[in-house]
Amino acid sequence: MGLLKQLRLECEARVRPGETLYTLDFYLAKYWLGIEVDGSIHDGRQTRRSERIQHAQRRRRSCREMRISLIRIHHSELADDDLSGVINRFNRLPAWVSR
Repeated sequence: MGLLKQLRLECEARVRPGETLYTLDFYLAKYWLGIEVDGSIHDGRQTRRSERIQHAQRRRRSCREMRISLIRIHHSELADDDLSGVINRFNRLPAWVSR
């Protein structure tokens, strides 16, 4: 959330788009952009891994149907003081996401 504020991007946290059962970690309504921060739960553990993958695929499909672009960021990308990699991903977004 702090990074989005630093980039002057207004967003809402924990948003359920439309009438879906899925929740986006962050949603920038002005840009129809969803942000998912993948935590350590998504790392390596095989338990229910296939279910998590299927859930993520359904969420992506649902977002695509609603014309919501989705960015996935791994939590480890936010743990470092150098956030330039994440910032560069926002800078590569289409022009309609200009700040």
